[in-house]
Amino acid sequence: MERREFLAGTMGVGLGMALANPLLIENVLATDKVSPTTKVVIAHDSAVFSGDALIHDRITTIVDRAVTSLTDISDPLDAWRKVIVGDNLSRISKARVAIKVNTLSGKRMCTHPELAMVVAHRLLAAGVSQGDVLVWDRSGDELKYAGYFIERSSPIKVYGTDEVGYSSQLTSHRSIGSFFSKIVTEWATDLINIPVLKDHGIVGVTLGMKNFYGAVHNPNKYHPNTGDPYVADLSDVPMIRDKLRLVLVDGLEAQYHGGPPYQKQWAWRECSLVASNDPVAVDRVGWSMIENQRTKHGLPTLAEEKREPKYIFTAEKLGLGIADLSKITQIEA
Repeated sequence: MERREFLAGTMGVGLGMALANPLLIENVLATDKVSPTTKVVIAHDSAVFSGDALIHDRITTIVDRAVTSLTDISDPLDAWRKVIVGDNLSRISKARVAIKVNTLSGKRMCTHPELAMVVAHRLLAAGVSQGDVLVWDRSGDELKYAGYFIERSSPIKVYGTDEVGYSSQLTSHRSIGSFFSKIVTEWATDLINIPVLKDHGIVGVTLGMKNFYGAVHNPNKYHPNTGDPYVADLSDVPMIRDKLRLVLVDGLEAQYHGGPPYQKQWAWRECSLVASNDPVAVDRVGWSMIENQRTKHGLPTLAEEKREPKYIFTAEKLGLGIADLSKITQIEA
């Protein structure tokens, strides 16, 4: 392939991503002379906890700081509108936003319900219609185990895929062959991903991209070879890639070893949220944060333990985002 043909092809991939997510436009307009960059915001509040309880007002503030810093829009509700619909403001009342949380490990190492509900209420305040915001995961039992209350008809719905089932049509994409949650295939027009900042004993880390293992019927099939290329290929499925608007990693409490189940001796309070519209960059930064904690506590690197999350680099090769830390602008908010 001629060099100019290769560059034209990669530009096409990047522009396709930009059209799906308006916030990505500035990140993908790259030539052979200009390297693409992306933004990851780390919003921190050391006083977000009172004992073991989260302080609601401080969660709201830290969420607002993350989103306004990411979009460079000072008004939080305008920032949320930008995240969901870009400049097409007329679409906000028609959006159906599914907030994917992670509840597998129970209360101490899950997406905090308080955080998910703050995001949900912000979406309603920004103009998403009542009943068109859904907080979800794989099952209702897992949601309840993590402290969520099942709501089927309130302004903010909360339930699992077991409430609606999986699509009857098999989705086949690269290494992936799965039945997807009907929440993704039929209900949602837009996805917000709120994973947890934590280690994973098989695939290295379980952050944003791997959180969508909770959207398919057979996640057990996608752990060989430290999840590579399965995690990346799952995130490249069009119904996820084209609907994803924001990754907001819950790093309020995090874990640097022994995951995914909660292990008190390897958990720490980071008191941070990590936000980006680039699913690869946010995973790369989260991985770096986990490695820093491992080094601090005298543990070997994930590569030395032969569970380096190489799928993050595979995702970059697929054009899903940036994995090179030198090209990721990290902003503290």
